[in-house]
Amino acid sequence: MKIVPIALAGLVLAAAPLRADEVTETMERARDAYAQRNLAVVAEELGFALAAVARLRYQEYVVLFPKAPSGWVLEDPRDDGTQSAMSAQAMGVGLIVDREYTQQNGEGRIRARLSVDSPLVQAMGAMVSNPTMLQAYTRRIRIGRDNAMVKQEPGSQQIELTLVRGNTLVQLESEGVAQPDLLIELAKGFDLSKTQRR
Repeated sequence: MKIVPIALAGLVLAAAPLRADEVTETMERARDAYAQRNLAVVAEELGFALAAVARLRYQEYVVLFPKAPSGWVLEDPRDDGTQSAMSAQAMGVGLIVDREYTQQNGEGRIRARLSVDSPLVQAMGAMVSNPTMLQAYTRRIRIGRDNAMVKQEPGSQQIELTLVRGNTLVQLESEGVAQPDLLIELAKGFDLSKTQRR
């Protein structure tokens, strides 16, 4: 299983900082337009409101990634969340946040992805919980109370770890890492309590 980059869907918003009251203001404009039965404006404003909420969610989730282990660096996000959040929303795959860990004095790299409210979460959850669905060289592990699986072919320094909790999926994919212990410790560090539906 590879972490496939999401193609941009052509929905672009301004990269200016998101105002705390932007959602409220946009919803009020939509309400006023609805009172006037201007449904085209209602649809437009609601679209901007959804985009603003997606950005806010992205900003909340991007900080849930654990700190880099000793000798590693957690790279900054590649954007402010606008493109990532809107691309995921446009494709109906929930919200996806990607970050990367790089080894300071080596060639190790760990690509980390947090997916929330994606249809993929349910599919991966079923796979993690059913031993008959596991692929070759894949084993199920427990990380706290969560189900997870680790895939590593013999002698390979490419490891994949998948963890599922409720509506959230964590995927870690490494290169230049000999043992899965590092990925397991990283997976333990995600604060997934903040992604769960309330």
